[in-house]
Amino acid sequence: MSLTTPRTTVITRAKKREDKRERVTERFPDKASIATLTQDEISRMTCAELVRVIRGAGMPLMRTEIDKRLDCFDRTTLERLAYLARRCCRNQGY
Repeated sequence: MSLTTPRTTVITRAKKREDKRERVTERFPDKASIATLTQDEISRMTCAELVRVIRGAGMPLMRTEIDKRLDCFDRTTLERLAYLARRCCRNQGY
């Protein structure tokens, strides 16, 4: 048994905790910035960014089981939901 094994395990566990903390602290965009998105900006976003925009809008529709499956949707659907999120934020006065 090597002396480096326990140290490697501790470092690996610490790294996993840091990664988890980074994912948890990742912030959604605020509603004001979502409301000002242009069509061009939405079309250039990655799928992960689109999901963040949709979740950041806090639409009532997204508080259901759909929110849990957003990562599985195709790009076209995510873009449509991002446009809906933008419209929702604009209608709320942002």
